[in-house]
Formats: sequence, C-alpha cells, structure tokens
Amino acid sequence: MNKLAIGALALVAVLGIGYVVADKLADKSAADQVATYLKDHDLEKTVTYKDVDYSLLSGTMTVSDVNASDAAAGGGFAAEKIVFNRNRLNKTLDQKKGVDYSAFGAVREVDRITVKSADGQVVTIDKFVVDKYEVQDELPINAEMRMVGMHLPPNAAQNFPMKDPVINAHMAYVIDINAKTYDIRDVSVDSNGLGSFAFSTQFKNLNMDHIKSIAKADPDKQSAMVMQFYQDLSAANLGKTVLTFKDGGFIDLSLEQQAKTKNVSKEDVRKESLAGFDAMASRPDAKPYAEVIKAVRNLIAKSGSQIVITANPPADIPLMQFGTLGFSGNTQGLYEKLNITASN
Repeated sequence: MNKLAIGALALVAVLGIGYVVADKLADKSAADQVATYLKDHDLEKTVTYKDVDYSLLSGTMTVSDVNASDAAAGGGFAAEKIVFNRNRLNKTLDQKKGVDYSAFGAVREVDRITVKSADGQVVTIDKFVVDKYEVQDELPINAEMRMVGMHLPPNAAQNFPMKDPVINAHMAYVIDINAKTYDIRDVSVDSNGLGSFAFSTQFKNLNMDHIKSIAKADPDKQSAMVMQFYQDLSAANLGKTVLTFKDGGFIDLSLEQQAKTKNVSKEDVRKESLAGFDAMASRPDAKPYAEVIKAVRNLIAKSGSQIVITANPPADIPLMQFGTLGFSGNTQGLYEKLNITASN
C-alpha cells in the first residue's frame, strides 16, 4: 500500500474518531441544556426522560422515553420520543422561568404519545408532526402540522358502535403581515367509520401591530393580550369560507341509532328524515335556503356522499356584523350577507 493510500486511510480514521467524539460531546451538551431548562422552569421533579441525542448531521435533538406528571390535575403525558428542530432549539433552551410559547416551535415530531386524565381515561397518538413553522418578528406566520392515529378510549364513541375510533387531523395557516391577512388554509379531521371534515377561511384587515406585540410580550402578559386578538378578529373582514363534510359512515350510524330508539328500520328513519326536508323546502319562507336544504337532503339520501357549504361575503363587512345578525335572530339576513351556497 503506497503512502498516499495510507495517508488517506489515516485521515478518514481521524475524521471518524473526531466525529464520534464531537457527537458524544454534543449529546452531553444537549443533555446538560435539557437538564438546565427543566430546572429553570421548575420541571425537574415532574418531567423525566431516558436519553438525549443530538445529531450533528441533521442538527436535531431527540429526547426519548419522556414522562410528565401533573399532580394538580392528576393526569400525565408520555412520549416514546420528541424530536426538536435545530433552528429554534437553542433559543427555546435559553428561555428562563415562565410559560415558554417558543417551545412548541422547536418541536419537529413526537412519537407514541399517551395522555392520561385524572379519571383514568387514556388517549394515545401514534405521531404528531410539525411540517412547517416559519417565524417573522417572533410571530409564527406560516405553520403546518398533522396528527396521525389518535386512538380514543373505548367509551368515547358510546353513541356510535365503533370498535376502535381513530382520528387523523391536519392544520395549515399563513399570516401575511404586510397584507394584514390570516389564512386558515386547511383544518381537516377524518375518522374511521365516520368520515372527514375540512374547513378553510380568511380574515382580512387584521391589526398586525397588536398580533406582533403579543408574540414579543413577556410570557406572563401574553394570556391577557390574547383577548385583544379576539377583539381585533371581530373587527376584521371575513373572507371566503368553505366547509366540507365527506360521509364515511356517520349518516348510517346516526340513522341506526335513531332506528333502535324508535324500534323501526334504518331505511324507515331515512325516509322520515327526507320527508321532513321535503316539507321544509316547500315552505314559502324556505326559498332563500333551498340550495342548502337540497344539499343536506342529498347527503342523507345517499350514504357516502359529501356536502360543501361556501360563504363568500362582501369584502368590506366586519365579522362582528355577522355576529350581531345572528344574536338578533335575523337568520335570513345573516344567510344573505354571508352569501351562502351549497352543493354535493
């Protein structure tokens, strides 16, 4: 073997040993940071974990076998592993005592989650993933996250005879500070044996100065300042809003439950429901709602179908005006202002 080859092998060996050493030092440093973080937040007695691993290549930190107890509430939380993002990890670990709202932004993935309530109810989640979390001026302006495989307790769906109810969920939103808009681009939930629900909307002309001030405020002041956000929201303009429900068994289960109560067949209940909608549609005062009534009727008539309800209000009407119409009982005025349409 020539000297060049020997030198190359020696360099690889040195680099390999150096990486292993650096990786171990990174693990120790990360573990020290986690321990300090828990101590600073008075959590060292209520949160335990098995190991901390920091990957130099991916820049992520993984905390394994995490357990947290809540003595006051009597419940608890456990996770097989929690993976943190590099971009916001250090800042999160540097936070001192108080509610740390930046901690959520550091999370990339949580696997095998178990949540136990004081009365012994247990909910498990296979995986929670934060696919996107972009920050501008301390404000999370672009986020996307999903929950995979949420298993509810057996008695959680007692009104519906489901053997193992499992829920998946997704959420994505974008805040445009310059345009003063807040787009909820997708909030969707699907469940085996029931179906799926999706929602999207937009709020325009938001007071971004107030929203930015919430993000930059001291942790002990943020909760109170959230109320200001809701006031700003009521003064904002409502944009196009879309609600979609795709039946995956919910209609049949509902009809079956009613059939058992009335001691009739499921189809008898379906016919009775359809007749009720036909009678409703024939009333003179139901004309403005004819499209929605028809769409709901079609949903019940054919199991496995879907309904899409869209509101496309004028751009210059603040959200509070819709609330005023609703509280005053002016259903038709609210319906017309929202400019509602429906389809299957």
